[in-house]
Amino acid sequence: MTAAVVAFVLFTLTPLSVLAVALGYSSIRLYDSGTVRSVPLLALLALMAVHQMTEVGQFVSGGYGQSISPTAELVESAANVLAGVGSYFVLQQIDELRTTRADLAASNGLLTERSAMASVLNRVLRHNVRNEVNVVAGRVANASAAVDDGPVRRELEIAEERALALARISERTSRIGRLLDDDGSDLIELDIVDSLERSLARLDTDGRDATVGFRAGDSTVAVVSVPSSLPLMVADVVEEILVYNDGSVAVEVTIAPVDTTADGEPERVQIAIRDDADGLPETDLHVLDNDAELPLEHAEGLSLWCLKWAVERSEGTVSAKRDGPTITIRLPRPDAG
Repeated sequence: MTAAVVAFVLFTLTPLSVLAVALGYSSIRLYDSGTVRSVPLLALLALMAVHQMTEVGQFVSGGYGQSISPTAELVESAANVLAGVGSYFVLQQIDELRTTRADLAASNGLLTERSAMASVLNRVLRHNVRNEVNVVAGRVANASAAVDDGPVRRELEIAEERALALARISERTSRIGRLLDDDGSDLIELDIVDSLERSLARLDTDGRDATVGFRAGDSTVAVVSVPSSLPLMVADVVEEILVYNDGSVAVEVTIAPVDTTADGEPERVQIAIRDDADGLPETDLHVLDNDAELPLEHAEGLSLWCLKWAVERSEGTVSAKRDGPTITIRLPRPDAG
């Protein structure tokens, strides 16, 4: 076998065979996928194959190798083989991208559906359930006032308390729904001192041996960027402390600037919730240490879930001391950066 025949087999027929297989495979994938993404690759392989065919013509006519250096031919043949083999991996990547895009579209559709379901659930919990439970609580209270029998009245009072507790749970669950609906654009610059003072003032301590105190430092540093419902969520946690502790309990909420810069300007605002009783159950406080959902022993733990999510959306932090009933919230100021 002459050197020209060996060179023809190695430098022309071999890469031409690889290109032919690559062209066939690419054409089939192009047809099956129904996309035009691989058309440029197909055209490139076709041009390379045409060039190789010209060398076949030169070999047949007897002029092969007369004006081509072996080194240049080796490099060209290697490039053709790499292009043919590489086309497989390129098409695999295109197919994976197409599959990923389809999966993302399906996932987005599912998220949209779940968002709509959450919105419906939010409206039902906020209006229907809460309103109906309030009606039940009112009727039970009327019945309790009209009954002279002590044990029966006590049973009715317990029923009223449970109905009102269910109304609170409904309201907090609806707040979770609103947080899920929000995309983060709901953050507003809020005077946390004024808004939190008003939210705490709405707490009902009638019939309880309980007090709620509020103390603020320099109110000029208490502007934060948070969801508008965050003060209500702080008040919810305070209310749960009052409910959880049956005996005498005093809760104090304080606000103070922390993490001052070199210029003496505070970067964050700290809200501390302290009480002289047992605080919240340990099972509720676990939500502050875990990103994954934990089973709650009672539904009132939703108040701390709501607070955690709202604070984290504000790029703040929530923590609790295990050696004392203290919950600490730190929120960044809008101009801290």
